[in-house]
Amino acid sequence: MVTPTSRVGSGAALSFAYFVNRSQVLKQYRLFLREIRPLARDTRLEVQHTIRAKFDATRHETNPTEVKRHLAYGHSQMQHVRELVNSVSSTPMKSSRPSSPAPPKPSVSLAGTWTDAPADDVNESQEDIKGRVGKGWPWSR
Repeated sequence: MVTPTSRVGSGAALSFAYFVNRSQVLKQYRLFLREIRPLARDTRLEVQHTIRAKFDATRHETNPTEVKRHLAYGHSQMQHVRELVNSVSSTPMKSSRPSSPAPPKPSVSLAGTWTDAPADDVNESQEDIKGRVGKGWPWSR
């Protein structure tokens, strides 16, 4: 029978902090994998390999202070990965489908209304059916 102490090899019982840190590390690793999912396959595999190598390099760390330091470093690296994914996914991709035409513009000016719908009366244009507050408080009208 395999016991938790036989995995570490020290023979001592593992602390609660060890398991909390372990769950945080696994959570962070899974989050990295989720974040890189939108990347192209080749790029994603390369980034995934780099992430795995960084996690494997510190796999046997048991000092809780060092584990927390590595988690903080991983959090900062997560911000860089998010920026990478956002910069790559925000670039327009060429589509084989033609784009749909723009919707027709209304002939009536909608600039003075809250709801972007023409109003017959000036007082009606001040009311917002979505409940947004405009100039002044609603109860002071």
